[in-house]
Amino acid sequence: MKFVNGIMGLDLATFKYLTSEGDRRFESLGISFSIDEWWEFFFRDLNVPTPAPYVEGENLVEYDRKERELFKSALEDFPKLARIDDYYADAEYSVYEVYELLDECNRIVARLRSPLSLAFVNGLISGCKEAIESGSGLYLAAD
Repeated sequence: MKFVNGIMGLDLATFKYLTSEGDRRFESLGISFSIDEWWEFFFRDLNVPTPAPYVEGENLVEYDRKERELFKSALEDFPKLARIDDYYADAEYSVYEVYELLDECNRIVARLRSPLSLAFVNGLISGCKEAIESGSGLYLAAD
C-alpha cells in the first residue's frame, strides 16, 4: 500500500499472467496518485461533469450506474482513460491496451493546465512506458 502525502493513493503496477488460470504477478512501479490529482485531471481539466449529490433514499446502484455512464460519455474519445472513473476502484489494462492508453494520454497532455493534472497524466505515461518495455499489463490499484 502506498501513501501520497500521508494518505492512501491510487497505485500503478505492472502485471503478467503466470498461468492459464489467471494467476498474476504484480510489480509496483512506485507511482501513486492523490485524489486531488485524479479530481483535477478528470473534473477540472477534462471537464467531466461533477457527480450529482446523492439523495437520501435514492437507489444507490442506479445512482452509481448513472454517474459512471455520465463520466464515460464525457470521455467518449478516450475510452481507456474513462475506465479510471472511480478513485476507489481498480482499473486494468491488458498488454495490448497499454498502447491505447498511452496514445490517449499523449493526445490529451497538451490540453492540461493544472500541475496536478500534469502529474497524473505524466505518471500514467511513465507507467505505460514501463509496462510496454516489460511486455506487461498495467494495473491501477485503489488502496
